[in-house]
Amino acid sequence: MIAVSDRSADGSGRPVRVVFLGADNASGGVAGYINAIVDNQPVGEFEFHAICGGADRARWLSERITLHEFDGTYGLTGFPRRVGELRALLGRIDPDIVHLHTARAGFIGVVGNARLGKPVVYTGHSWRFEQKENPLARRIFRRLERHIAQRSDVVTFLTRRDLDFGVTEGLVDAGKSVAINTRIKDDFASSAEGGVGSGSSVLNIGEVCDRKNPLLFIEVARRVLAVRPAARFVWLGDGQLRGDAQAKVAALGLSESVSFPGGVDKAGVRSRLQAAHALLFTSRYEGVPLAVIEAKLAGVPVVAARYPGVECVVRNGTDGFVFGLGDPGTAAEHVISLLDDPSCRMRLSLAGREFAVDQHSRPAVMAGEFATVYNSLAGAHRRLVGSGTVSARIAGGG
Repeated sequence: MIAVSDRSADGSGRPVRVVFLGADNASGGVAGYINAIVDNQPVGEFEFHAICGGADRARWLSERITLHEFDGTYGLTGFPRRVGELRALLGRIDPDIVHLHTARAGFIGVVGNARLGKPVVYTGHSWRFEQKENPLARRIFRRLERHIAQRSDVVTFLTRRDLDFGVTEGLVDAGKSVAINTRIKDDFASSAEGGVGSGSSVLNIGEVCDRKNPLLFIEVARRVLAVRPAARFVWLGDGQLRGDAQAKVAALGLSESVSFPGGVDKAGVRSRLQAAHALLFTSRYEGVPLAVIEAKLAGVPVVAARYPGVECVVRNGTDGFVFGLGDPGTAAEHVISLLDDPSCRMRLSLAGREFAVDQHSRPAVMAGEFATVYNSLAGAHRRLVGSGTVSARIAGGG
């Protein structure tokens, strides 16, 4: 495995230029992850760029990132054209490091960079093929992700589980792999001491989309409200399915108890978390979900659908509960136990916050680990360029 404990500059005397691909200028976990890397670096050591959709919209990505508009969607027929556009854009930016996020960006990124020979860091945010139910789709994505890992210089993982799984399955070389814990700023006041009142609040936070599974959230709410009518369920976030979710709630006659008010700013999220008794996280799949980390830092117990990314941050029965995606009944039982039992809520809350502070706060630690990766790769690449090795390798198709 790659060691990232010793941070070292690349020695050139100029900032290392890093370009990100895979995070659009929009709210979401990948954008938040990149912001944590960027905003915790010393000013002047790095120059950051992002190739993304929505570069002309209001900012979600850090102000320290220069944005370059690019439509990253592609299909079989349009793929060669998109690769050409990306290669030309990379040529103009002339980065020292290309940092690819997610499998979709990873694939077009390694193809687009092939003739340029820039060092590549790949962060897949989980193994995407594991999330595919269709056997053919699983095989295709498995091969695609293996190809991305093989064509990358360093592959970083959000969890040790994903790294070990990839090595064991022959998807990635252990020598180019490193697990870097997701870390965010701990500015969430603990709500562990809140009591259960008539307005007991159950939250979810995130985009209202199919992947986040709002219909499961509504179904669990329906089951809880049948026996605990004073509870209130709130989903903070906007998205293409928000209108459909509101219509479903209205059809069930639950509009006074279940709401989808739209997106709120960070202060609004903190305020809601301080009053919450549980986070009901219903996503079908994620990497390491930032909403779960935020809730745990705020001392809010988490009830989450089970998949590898969640099970690395929610220890079932110790600092939260997990349930099967097809089991809203168990999810409802867990939520009811948190609403009814202050001692259970307190125990899970304290354990969850302790774990999150230790493993997922202090984003400067994560930023420093990535700085080590960037500087090491950039320094080695510049030495190869100086010797003529890189030009010869590219010309020979290596």
